Amino acid sequence: MIKLGNAAALLRIDYAECKEIMGIRDVQFDDEGRQKAISFTNNAWHILTDQLPTRNPNHLLSWQFSNFILAVNERQNAELVGLAMKILGNTKTGPYVGFSGNPQQLPFAIHYLRHCPYWGGDTQRFDRAYIKRLKCLVARLEAAKFDERWPIIVEKFLYAESHGVPSDQLRYLELSVILEMLFLPNKSAELSYRFQLRVAKWFHKHYKYDLSNVSDQAKKIYSNRCKLAHSGKATIGKEDLDELRLLVRNVLIKYIFEDGIFKDKYLDDLCLIG
Repeated sequence: MIKLGNAAALLRIDYAECKEIMGIRDVQFDDEGRQKAISFTNNAWHILTDQLPTRNPNHLLSWQFSNFILAVNERQNAELVGLAMKILGNTKTGPYVGFSGNPQQLPFAIHYLRHCPYWGGDTQRFDRAYIKRLKCLVARLEAAKFDERWPIIVEKFLYAESHGVPSDQLRYLELSVILEMLFLPNKSAELSYRFQLRVAKWFHKHYKYDLSNVSDQAKKIYSNRCKLAHSGKATIGKEDLDELRLLVRNVLIKYIFEDGIFKDKYLDDLCLIG
């Protein structure tokens, strides 16, 4: 058992246990040995599996990669771990929802299986280095007290990174608004210039980004966000989206551990530095 913070633990499961937990009855393969279909039992664990095939068949067929179970006693604790995993990297891995015990008889345990509800790169590998980072971030998320922006930021981030978003333009819009929420001042004048300058100075100080390059990135992000918000039209390439996703993840890591570096005075003082 690997404890993650105070309210969650990872437990390793084998192939047979995974199949039982997922409620899988039979797996069909094509001539080349690849999975093409899965049938299920009426196992109480897999309450949401009937929704998965229509939502994302490719994620459903990744069931055999599920070799950890996340045990928690409240749904919000599983969501917190899922948030931490997504912030740490471009992964499609996240908590899969299932129940252990009789939901009609409280208390009953709620478990979340490692699965693929997110849009992104490869399935996450749980090596020692990753688990160490995950434990640190989960512990901080449990303990931190955030300002009023935090609930909206979380909703926007997880929506933008979910597999159900219909377009890259919408992902881009949601992620760019997160940066604006954290970097734009309370004042309403010269927003484009202030956003560009603050983002450039902040990333240069905290991540050693080249000032000119990150300034150009910030200018492009603000311009694209305006086009999407005002006309619904902007050309968003894969590189544009990948760059923005990385910026947002880096920003959220710092915000979680040190939210004072996003206050107006700090950002204004930073911009005065030559």
